[in-house]
Amino acid sequence: MLEFEYQKFYDENYYLQMVPGIPYDRTANDGHWLRFFNAVADKLANYVSPSSVLDVGCAKGFLVEAFHNRGITVQGFDYSEYAISCVRQDLKSSVFVASAADSSAFQKTQYTYDLITCIEVVEHMPRHEALEAIKNICEYGKVIFFSSTSEDFAEPTHLTVLPRINWLKIFLNHGFIPDYNFDIFDLVPHGVLLRRIGEDKITEISKLLELSELYVEELKSEIKNQNIINSQIVNLEHKVHLTQAELENSQHQLQATQAELENSQHQLQATQAELENSQHQLQTTQAELENSQHQLQTTQAELENSQHQLQATQAELENSQHQLQTTQAELENSQHQLQTTQAELENSQHQLQTTQAELKSWQNLVCWMETSKFWKLRKIYLDLREKVTNTNNVNLPLVGLATKSITVIRQEGYESFKKRALNFLTYKMMGFNTRMNFTDTLVAEVLHILADSSEYTQWIKDYEPTDKELNEQKNQALALNYQPVLSVILPVYKLPITILKETINSVFQQTYTKWELCIAFADIHNLETTEYLKDLSSRDTRIKLVILPENHGISGNSNVCLEMATGEFIVLLDHDDLLARWAFYEVVNKLNNQPDLDFIYSDKDCITANSQIRSRLLLKPEWSPEILYSANYLTHLCIARREIVNYIGGFRPETDGAQDWDLFLRIAEQTSRIARIDSVLYHWRIIQGSTSLGIDSKPYALQAQLKSLKDHLSRTQLPATISPHPECGFQIEWKTPVAKVSIVIDGEVPWDNLSTCISAISVFADPNFHKAKVVLPESNYYSQANEIKTLTEQINLPIDWLLISEGNSKLATLAEAAKQDAPDVVLFVSGQIIRFQEGWIEELSGWVLNHPDIGFASALILTNKNIVVEAGLIVDKCDNGYPLFYGSNLYTWETFGGALWYRNCSASSPWAIAFNYQHYLSLEGLPTDSPSVKHSIIKLCQASRAANKRGLVNPHARAFLENLPEYNLPKFENSLANDPYFHPAFASVVPLKLRAKNGERS
Repeated sequence: MLEFEYQKFYDENYYLQMVPGIPYDRTANDGHWLRFFNAVADKLANYVSPSSVLDVGCAKGFLVEAFHNRGITVQGFDYSEYAISCVRQDLKSSVFVASAADSSAFQKTQYTYDLITCIEVVEHMPRHEALEAIKNICEYGKVIFFSSTSEDFAEPTHLTVLPRINWLKIFLNHGFIPDYNFDIFDLVPHGVLLRRIGEDKITEISKLLELSELYVEELKSEIKNQNIINSQIVNLEHKVHLTQAELENSQHQLQATQAELENSQHQLQATQAELENSQHQLQTTQAELENSQHQLQTTQAELENSQHQLQATQAELENSQHQLQTTQAELENSQHQLQTTQAELENSQHQLQTTQAELKSWQNLVCWMETSKFWKLRKIYLDLREKVTNTNNVNLPLVGLATKSITVIRQEGYESFKKRALNFLTYKMMGFNTRMNFTDTLVAEVLHILADSSEYTQWIKDYEPTDKELNEQKNQALALNYQPVLSVILPVYKLPITILKETINSVFQQTYTKWELCIAFADIHNLETTEYLKDLSSRDTRIKLVILPENHGISGNSNVCLEMATGEFIVLLDHDDLLARWAFYEVVNKLNNQPDLDFIYSDKDCITANSQIRSRLLLKPEWSPEILYSANYLTHLCIARREIVNYIGGFRPETDGAQDWDLFLRIAEQTSRIARIDSVLYHWRIIQGSTSLGIDSKPYALQAQLKSLKDHLSRTQLPATISPHPECGFQIEWKTPVAKVSIVIDGEVPWDNLSTCISAISVFADPNFHKAKVVLPESNYYSQANEIKTLTEQINLPIDWLLISEGNSKLATLAEAAKQDAPDVVLFVSGQIIRFQEGWIEELSGWVLNHPDIGFASALILTNKNIVVEAGLIVDKCDNGYPLFYGSNLYTWETFGGALWYRNCSASSPWAIAFNYQHYLSLEGLPTDSPSVKHSIIKLCQASRAANKRGLVNPHARAFLENLPEYNLPKFENSLANDPYFHPAFASVVPLKLRAKNGERS
């Protein structure tokens, strides 16, 4: 086989065009690739915790850069000299040009690696080199992250494209199996994490892989059989023959292609499998002509009768766009024939839609099983087998059923087994509405076994109302003095009817019944759902329905709902989500206590597609407007006064994808009467296409979010700009002159610490505007006189040394230092800080000088290893402060969000905290009667909040300590629940834990 000329092919032009619309460059699409590889590095670093990483086929080194930024020793190589030349300058020594098929490349820096990554590389190599590369990766890696497309045959550089199962078997032959607890499907659909196993298990696992693959193929076959409607085959047979006659004209080209494919039987089989998947593309083309997806599927069923010719033709269609266009033109010529059959097909439209919905459900199941969730069944099997092996008396009917099934298949054949299994399942499914419900229930049970949600599950049992309490709540709702009508805004578009029915039923189940459901339905061709909604509105006057002639987008459809609404308040509900049964009661009960409220929001969680498993709990602080500069933490459930929503013009179509976020920002500009309900009233469904799976499911949403935030800054006339940030969502930059800042340093620390802190401050300080005031004991000053003189000469920062003489108070000296020189901003800093992020002074001073509602701004405090020391303090009634997110990794997200958000807080420790100087004087300065500097700063922060100001932790201003400090925190005090930036569901701050019924931690 001829050597592939990598260097000649992978030049600058290749990387600019490798992904249509997104050049492979660090600046493309506002850093799209840097954000992507940062997300991949986050997941791998958090799950594997590697000390050393090798990136095979590192290209321009974006993943190498992401690992390096997280303090991980990382190397990379690539065969393209051009790509290696584009690596960031400070990382050039960590990368080199080499081939993965060359084992010496793996030995260049060290012999083994904790983690080797190989993302979309081996498909670009000849088969023998790809196999050699995998052999080298397995020899030198302890854990492997591998990804290779199994579908893209059109790309000219793809030389070895294999199904995922084939790659898994190759790795298995080298002693590596997938770790299915690691889920990265949302980022890298073909990605898999592999770990080494003992040689004695390889044969057994290989059989399990083959059996599972056989099961998947059987499922696919059953799906296809369901799609065949025999009564329609005869009617379309003539059209199929015409299409085949046209396709035979290219037979000589197909024979040439066949000759090349015969050189590798294994690749031919893989290509045939891919051709079967591409039948959907042919169906889609025919659907444009027929205006009916069912007609496409029927045509595909007939075309399968001549599978060999179709498969060969489809291969040629994928390899040649021109031939595809020719086929489409020929299909258009037969449109009149399809129109003739349309009248006959309409007679069975209802049956076809039902079959289509069931087919889609099975396809979703197959897709699910082909991803990591399917393979989690393997873990259950192994766990059960281990229990059988290690336990003498275990009742495991599932193992018995599996064993009996295998015996039947071996002795009587698969057809006999299928009939017996069908009879069994038919009996078992008597309690389910459809086969899909049965499958969803089975999957939910599996996920329930796998989920580690005991804490949240117990909290639900302890604190959510029982059926008896909900029945009593219905009577309590009737006795409420104030009973406003709630108008539910429900735009509906392209959704399985079963999910829509669940959503609507969750409204009907409300214990408070004075509501109206305003539905704008934009999927006009979905006749089944149209009839369902019409019937619903005819039976209940609370249902208001408009059938739209076309889809106007989520904002346009929502505005149609808004025009129907007559209630005093609107309730936002997505068409695929669920409400808690007590949601409306909690809202109206809140309004009875505070009838002047204009906006209300609650806690929420996520629910699986089949509504079985609840997870991803998000508890929210009370109104925290600055968090909205990082994320739409309000999400669901949200209720707004309709009068205000109409006044601001409803939803803006130009913000589709972030329309709710934009609406909340505009409402907050009109009112401050906003309140939280500390109860989980909304269940966000996790399905494909929902942002519950992450921003990548709706990539257009990022631009909509940016526009919403930019427009908000413009309307509020804040002197700032905003831009996307790969870690924190977005970043505010203040466009004002440099501020005069007085940096007051608590210098009562060892000299080595203090000198390091002062040097670190000087790195980013401007001597024309920034001045340090170091407060330290008089004895320390004179004992370190020579060192102080040397330090002062070495750094470019004006310093005043304020001495604490014997018998005097350090707090009094700090307070006096802060009042001197009349700066714009006074910034308190602990002498224990060893490093600062660039721009930290401007970040803190900008907020307290330019935002009229911010009283103080604190840096995010971290260790050198990005472990959170503090993201603000939670404060009890005795002014004791508990550090939020203490000890957690910077890049983790918890029940209460994460440290990378802009976050409002009640107070902060004196690590690095800034006050507007005039505001500081109005608070009468730093209290001098406190037992410690920390306690004094907390009291100062509380005084600022009493003056109607908010505190802020700024994740773009980061200060670092050498190590995580040890705290002697007092016992959890119940008054912490009164901190508006905490949540009463917690029974602990360090660590964050949910409350249990007995008052102790879950």
